[in-house]
Amino acid sequence: MSRRQHSNVGPWRIDDSAVYERKSRDKQLSLLLRFAILEPSRQNTQPWTFSITNDGVDVYADYSRRLPVVDPVDGELLMSVGAAIMNFRVAAARFGFDVSVSYTPGREGRVPVAHISVCQTYAPDEELIALFPAILRQHTNRGWTWLRQRSPSAALEDEPIDPTALSTVCDVLDRFPETLRLVSPHQKRRAAPLIDFASRSQRSRPMSSEELPAWIRPGGNDGPSEEGGRPASLITGPWPLPLFGAGAVPAPLARQGIESEPALIVVTSEDDRGSLIQAGEVLERLLLVITAARLQYSFFNHPIELEDLRDRVPMLAAYPLQPQVLLRVSGARPSAPLTRRRRLEDVGTR
Repeated sequence: MSRRQHSNVGPWRIDDSAVYERKSRDKQLSLLLRFAILEPSRQNTQPWTFSITNDGVDVYADYSRRLPVVDPVDGELLMSVGAAIMNFRVAAARFGFDVSVSYTPGREGRVPVAHISVCQTYAPDEELIALFPAILRQHTNRGWTWLRQRSPSAALEDEPIDPTALSTVCDVLDRFPETLRLVSPHQKRRAAPLIDFASRSQRSRPMSSEELPAWIRPGGNDGPSEEGGRPASLITGPWPLPLFGAGAVPAPLARQGIESEPALIVVTSEDDRGSLIQAGEVLERLLLVITAARLQYSFFNHPIELEDLRDRVPMLAAYPLQPQVLLRVSGARPSAPLTRRRRLEDVGTR
């Protein structure tokens, strides 16, 4: 195993039986946090810190890891924090704990965005327990993005989605209809040119082309340096190609691929902090269900990240709430799951 691969594996190698051997409550909560930090985030920025308290965990948004150009209102950042909370919920249920989460208003970085109260229970949430194995297998599949540079035709090859697996995904959509909206086949035809234009437009804007490369690494293993800090610059070559356009998948072929996507889902939410965090929890629950069903997911957020295009996305979901994430679900081939994570010591404990 190479040094880079070894540095990735550490956070993912967890002896979950150790929670029963840890008599200290702080140590038990620390182990649960190890599952929380495995949550995927935009460009793997991992924008969270935690502080163990007497009755649970304070959760903070780490605004030093913002992407102010592509995420100017910190929507994706706050949803990432919410997703980490959901991972904590799942791990807590697995080890016999019940949690409740309270959310705090405001944006000041020194104030926790949420507090997780933790108590033992004899009746943990069985639905959450069932999602626990997916935490260690979950990853954003960027194989479609990177494969297109080598073989455009192969990049669009997807395995058919098993109807039973698709049904489990639809069950989550039905459960959270105010947050998760399926894009209809008719609207997918509108989504294709919108995503096409947005991806090329984002790359052509100087501020975006300066911000994103600081987090992008070859092969899709984005995020912080091996030392755990915020990177200054992580790639030496050109910024990876836009989603469609010259040098990548020919635009007509790529648009055809979008239109034939097995499923496109829009995640919607109000723009206030509490709503975004809770939308992130719902999104992570969906991603764990997708993973448990042996399906793959990836993100097409380009239109949402451009202010002048974002208002056009709600029509795809036929819903008035603000779009926050555009998600692709497919039966694509799995890609390597291990990506860098900051050590628990770097994101705080008591």
